Amino acid sequence: MPETVVWIQSALSSLGRPVPVTGSLDAATEWALRAVVRPDALGDAAGLKADLRKQLRHRKARGRVFVLRASLEQERVLRRGHGLVGLNAIERYEQAGGIAEHALHEYTDLDPLEKHLLQARPSLIHIVTGFLRAPSTREIHLDLAQSSVRTFDQFPSASYGEGAARLTASYLKSLLEQLPRDQPPPFLIVEATLPHDEFERARQVLLRNAFCNELLRMTRVRGILATGLFPSDTLLGSYDKFIAFLSLNPSAAHLHRFVWRNVPTAFPPALFTADPDLPAVC
Repeated sequence: MPETVVWIQSALSSLGRPVPVTGSLDAATEWALRAVVRPDALGDAAGLKADLRKQLRHRKARGRVFVLRASLEQERVLRRGHGLVGLNAIERYEQAGGIAEHALHEYTDLDPLEKHLLQARPSLIHIVTGFLRAPSTREIHLDLAQSSVRTFDQFPSASYGEGAARLTASYLKSLLEQLPRDQPPPFLIVEATLPHDEFERARQVLLRNAFCNELLRMTRVRGILATGLFPSDTLLGSYDKFIAFLSLNPSAAHLHRFVWRNVPTAFPPALFTADPDLPAVC
């Protein structure tokens, strides 16, 4: 897969064996792999990627984290998500200094989103959101709480304005497709906020998974971990575990398994990827 080869070529460059990032397993890439990877891993695709991830971790290679969420004040008003317990995900990433060069900003205004995303060139995008379905188009889009008076099952057109862009999978695709092709595509963590209503919780899981599936089909990403729906009484402890494990630069499969086994959620996580051996961070 081209995305896998692009990540391998990028990893080789980070390890001091620069090769052209072409997405093709050419002779220069094979030669560099033989110089970097232990011989017994060369014939094993999963072992090869695990060896590269391990070397990157030892070199303290770091990715770039881009956090997209509503403001904590908006979430406090809505009595949901991180604002309910005063959790600042950006600070948690910054405190886990080994994980990323820098954590980026929250967005209450979508206008500068494209500019900042392209400037950041993130390796990991973490989205904290609810989900809505537009009545007219039936498209699923992110609910970043731009209105302080809303429910999950009502689409507040005033929040966006007539004709304004909604954060649908197709809109995110248009942003992600502008990222440079000579770097690995980002990994996404899509964290759904937990509604109070039991029925709405189930609905949010379905919308979350449908959104992630559509996004994976449409655009170039390493993978998507669909998670969230964390109970508020365990949210702070869950984040400590989650960020600490992310700082180890695990594969997508290992991250999914860790969340499944160790992080309390109202519904289990789901992993969407074509290559579960690629890393979650860098």
